[in-house]
Formats: sequence, C-alpha cells, structure tokens
Amino acid sequence: MLDYFAHVHRMLENFPYWRRRAGADHAWLTTSDRGGCHIRGVAELDAAIAITHYVRKTPPEPCGDPVRDIAFPPLLPDNVTALLLAASGTPTSARTLSFFFAGKVPEHDKVDERRDALLLRHAYSEGARQLAWKHLRSTPHFRIVLRSKTYAHDYLDARVCLAALGQGWGIRFLWALAAGCIPLLPSSKVSFTFESSLNFSHFSFPHYPASALPELPAFLRRAGHERLAALQASLRVHTPLFLWPPHGIAHRMMLRELCQRAPAILISPERLAQCATLLPAAEQFPALRAIRHPDPPPLVPRSISRGRGPESRQGQPTAHKY
Repeated sequence: MLDYFAHVHRMLENFPYWRRRAGADHAWLTTSDRGGCHIRGVAELDAAIAITHYVRKTPPEPCGDPVRDIAFPPLLPDNVTALLLAASGTPTSARTLSFFFAGKVPEHDKVDERRDALLLRHAYSEGARQLAWKHLRSTPHFRIVLRSKTYAHDYLDARVCLAALGQGWGIRFLWALAAGCIPLLPSSKVSFTFESSLNFSHFSFPHYPASALPELPAFLRRAGHERLAALQASLRVHTPLFLWPPHGIAHRMMLRELCQRAPAILISPERLAQCATLLPAAEQFPALRAIRHPDPPPLVPRSISRGRGPESRQGQPTAHKY
C-alpha cells in the first residue's frame, strides 16, 4: 500500500496544482482501514490531508494527524440502514437489554486468566473488548457474545451499545446510531469520526476509560433513565450526520471537515464563509461545533525540508491565494 501511494505521488509531483503548495491543498481518500498509516509513511505527502477510517493521535506509529487528517464513516448497506432506522424509535425505557456487544475478542478463551493491565495493552480495541468479555458477559441484562443470530434485534433492544475500536471506529458505531442505541466509546488514541466538528457527549458516552468497564453496571445505574432518554433523543437528531445518502448527509460533514482545515491550505476568506452553509443552522445539531479558523500552521514536508521539492524556497513551500 505504501508503494502504491508513492507511485501515485510520482505521477502527480510535476503537475502545477501539486507543485504550487507541495500538495497541501490535496486530499487523499483511502478506504483501507489503515490507509492513513501508509499515506503518512510517504515523506512527500506530509503536507497533504488524509481522509481515512483510522487516525491515530499518538505514537508509536504515524497513522495520521488529528488536526489535519479526517476520520470518515464507512457505508452501511442501504437495506440494513433502512431496517434499523425504521425500528429505532423504541425508547430506552422500553428496551430490555441494558448493554450489548457482539464481536471478535482475540484469544477470548484466555482472557479470564490474564490481568486487566495486560489486557489493556492489547492493540486490537486497546483492551475494551477483552475487559468487557472478562467482566461483563455474565451481568444480568447485559448481552456480550462473540456472534449473534439476532444482531439487528439486539441493537434495537439495547439501551447502550459498546462501539469498540477495531481498526478505526466503524460498523458497530453506525449500527448503534441507526438502531437508537446509545454508543459507549472507550477512551482511545484513535480519533472519533468527525471528532473536530462534533461534541460526542451530546449523544453518546465518549472517552469511557476501558479500565473502568468492570464498574459499567454501576455507572449506567447512576446515569438513570432521564439521562439515557435525553441522550437517545439527541442521538436520533445527530445520526444523519454519520450516514451516507440516501439516509444521511455524511458527504456534507466531510466537506465541513475540509473547511475546518481550510486555513492550512490557504483558502480564501470568501470561500471560508461558504462553509457555514454546508449544513442547516447549528441549532438543529446542538453537538455541532463552530468552524474554527486557526492560523495556517507551517507545512514543511520532509521532502521539501531536505531541499528536494520543486518549488522550495529556503525550505518553505510557495504560497498562493485562490
């Protein structure tokens, strides 16, 4: 994959639209789970924007820059989305499951004998799947299984659903949203989908420490029915932001996320003003943050800083206005 992006760059590097800003006004979309990691592995693409499912905030691996890169949602099949949305109106008070998760738990047969601290170091899901399986699978009104024959029904019958990390935040988060099940998103080094634009606490339980999963039953009892009902109501308002047409407007959110990064690619103020019109008034989406316009950060690709860039000037890319 890394060789593929390097090959595409070699095809683009002599075109004027690439050379004018060393690719800082180019966005690279990759549908591979870890495609952003490969993009960031090509020195000549340092200034470009990666649009990917997986944007890791911290080392050890360069899998994206949460300020510059965009984590976007996958596409649910239309028939699944329509089925879930049509049946998602059941209020939390009428749902029989307090909590639901079905999915892969690496080495699930060995989890019980391992210490929590060791499980938390597991790369896949950063320990959330393992700790949920170890501590919660026997809890009354909790359904935690490796697979389910009643997958859609379980989501529609649960109040809170674990949206565990895999290689990025993906299908389980979208299933929960479409089914009206409040997502529980464990704390992670990986950016949430559209995180720079939205306050996830309006419609989910974000940044829940994986180490606190053994105490989750008590946490949900303290949350109470009123808070769950309010979160679910807000969830149904914000769900279209994560779904692709014909069920949602994720394409507009994608454009808005690009607007968030517009100062970094030196877009004109007139065009920045158009960004506010990409979505209806913010009052309709209370979790939506105002578009910020930070000063352009220095964009010095490694290739340019070493003097290889075709338009380098004392190590800096040439800047132009639209």
